[in-house]
Amino acid sequence: MRSFSDQSNQHSLCPSRTARKFPRFAYPSVQPINWTNHMDITNNTLTTFELINPKETYFICDELELHIYARNGRNESKQYGGDLFRAKIFTTNSTYSASSSTDGEIVDNGNGTYNAYFTLKWTGVISISVSLIYSSEATYVLDRIRTENQPRIVYYGAFVSENKTQKEGFCNIQLRIPMKEKEFCDFTDETTGSPWFCEKPVGFGCSDWKKHRIDGGKSEQQAIQVTNATEREAFKVSKTQLTGPVKSVTVIRGNATQALMSTDDLPVCSLGYNSKQPEIAGYYDQGNWFSPTCRVHRFRDVAQIKKCFSNRQLFFLGDSTIRQLHEYYLKTLNLSMSFLGEKGTGYTGPVSGKDSKNNITTLFAFHKYPVGKKVWTYDKDLEYIATRIGKIASSGSPVVVVSVWAHFESAPPLFYEKRVRGIVAAMGRLLDRNKRAVVLFKGGNTRQYTTFGQHTSCSDWYARGNEERMRNIIFQDSRIGFIDAWDMTHAQLQADNVHPTGFHIVNINDKLLTLLGCS
Repeated sequence: MRSFSDQSNQHSLCPSRTARKFPRFAYPSVQPINWTNHMDITNNTLTTFELINPKETYFICDELELHIYARNGRNESKQYGGDLFRAKIFTTNSTYSASSSTDGEIVDNGNGTYNAYFTLKWTGVISISVSLIYSSEATYVLDRIRTENQPRIVYYGAFVSENKTQKEGFCNIQLRIPMKEKEFCDFTDETTGSPWFCEKPVGFGCSDWKKHRIDGGKSEQQAIQVTNATEREAFKVSKTQLTGPVKSVTVIRGNATQALMSTDDLPVCSLGYNSKQPEIAGYYDQGNWFSPTCRVHRFRDVAQIKKCFSNRQLFFLGDSTIRQLHEYYLKTLNLSMSFLGEKGTGYTGPVSGKDSKNNITTLFAFHKYPVGKKVWTYDKDLEYIATRIGKIASSGSPVVVVSVWAHFESAPPLFYEKRVRGIVAAMGRLLDRNKRAVVLFKGGNTRQYTTFGQHTSCSDWYARGNEERMRNIIFQDSRIGFIDAWDMTHAQLQADNVHPTGFHIVNINDKLLTLLGCS
């Protein structure tokens, strides 16, 4: 069995190779850019890529290198970096499918050129795909409005009087304009220090605040108001394909038997093992996800999952991407489901599941503000994750899986970092008082966009930055497990979706149960 703890320069999947070193989520800082019209913006139809030192055939473990040349609408070479590209290799036919993203991040050379590197992991004809996710002009706009225009999202709180009269007030982590104390309510949480304020309607008290919602239409209008027409043009090329002279390569066996990269010699994934983000990308093969640094066991049989979860209490805390995992268990394990709280709903919960025979209990609960749901959410049904973790008993065998990213992308980065640090601290206290507890974070994932407001509030560019911030914090405690949904969705063949389709959830399940030490 191979171990890489003291051989950090060795390629985890190809022991004869040295792993390439990459900057960690380190695109050059966005620089102020002046452009006068849409012709200055990176153009996906003119931007191209090519293979460096192409060969007629490749072998498994060979490195494939792409060079990307960014060009604007005048077909001029871009002279600065900042574009966000995504690349993958894949094979799909009637009998076989496999896919992988780049090793590390696509390297931004800062001069309008970029390099992407792949480790070839299977044989056959392998296609190459490169997409422009955001032009450098778009990333500049995203950075500018996050800095200059806070609060950016329009949330409302419903105040309900004793006679059931209801009025709404603007709410956010900060107010839009300075207000006198009698005109607003300060709902900053005493335990976590998380800020939340609401403008108080005339005739209502702060104790009348009952419900919360987002106004997507007004959030969209606000995004339009703080950008000009030329800036909005920069988003029209988002998530578009590039062209290149070479669309595929042929990979053959490196020896008589090797048709697929083997991970059999890797250690089994365990808590704390992935405390460093790998330089090598994982990959899908026939719907199964293979981690680049450790072995993942498969748990597709209901009896296996029930055996692993037996006598455990599982807490799924955070956003709707962790609710998606909880819903998978509710359905797959046929758990008895209950809506909890004053006005519990499936979206925010709390929702519990139970299997009395195997002594399995589960709970999904949404994180507290901000919550970007258009229908009313009742405040009494929400609780800060750190507070909820603090209430978990010192006895039993609790498992806590947290995912917090999708509703924090438009917020100031320091606000998100503080929230994650508070959760990590609560996890540490739980582990100190209960040695049987297991705690994990699930990373963010790619998502789809249909409106300009979605680009400016929850873009993959924001998600990428928050992914870096989250990892830097949680990896400081090696007792915290990690599920890399980011790498998984970068490699997937399915279209981007905030709730990934296809094989995503079953592979998240595989990684979770492997980290729990089940077999």
